Amino acid sequence: MVLTTQGKNFIRDLIDTDISQGQLGTDNTAPNATDTGLISPIAATLKTVTTTTADKQISIEYSLATTEGNGNTYQEFETRVTSGGINRVTFVGIPKTSTIEMNVITTLFIK
Repeated sequence: MVLTTQGKNFIRDLIDTDISQGQLGTDNTAPNATDTGLISPIAATLKTVTTTTADKQISIEYSLATTEGNGNTYQEFETRVTSGGINRVTFVGIPKTSTIEMNVITTLFIK
């Protein structure tokens, strides 16, 4: 069986329709397929995201303004749908202050 490009883009659109938010956290434990969300989420960073689609992919853009979420060192990010997190990524810690605006762009590929 082969899943056609049209089928993959149909799946992409179903996921894209449900993506609603992104959030940052402070834990640096390596991501695992069994993760159900962030290890240490910071409530003040739960924000609406913007998505764009291309052939078999979704790009998710998240921004945290200079006035938001200050005083934490962020090391994890997740994209959220209605039912919870769908991906989690970790990175080198970024100490957030009022001089830093954080932008995260995540791309999901449907293979």
